[in-house]
Amino acid sequence: MTLLQRVLFPAFSVSLSHSVTVSLSLDFRMTPTQLRQALSELNGERDLTLAFTGFAPQDARLSLHNAMLIPDEPDHLVKVTDGKSIYILDAERIAWIKIELKKPIA
Repeated sequence: MTLLQRVLFPAFSVSLSHSVTVSLSLDFRMTPTQLRQALSELNGERDLTLAFTGFAPQDARLSLHNAMLIPDEPDHLVKVTDGKSIYILDAERIAWIKIELKKPIA
């Protein structure tokens, strides 16, 4: 991350390898709109892992294989699915997001 990126985006920490991880600082709270944008590329071909604040460590993560973002509905809740269950996400409680890449970055 360049110095300019650290100044402009101090709350984000991005790691590129076989996945993209976005870490959020404790003083940053994501809005549902921002979360929906961050998850917008989930089309059933990528795995998703989310970590949540305010839970015991063993309960703080959610991992989904072949995750898909459910389009915005009248209730405006952010929902993802793995094809077996639907998960409703609380944007303000997300500590970090990991989205597996389709192909590793060379």
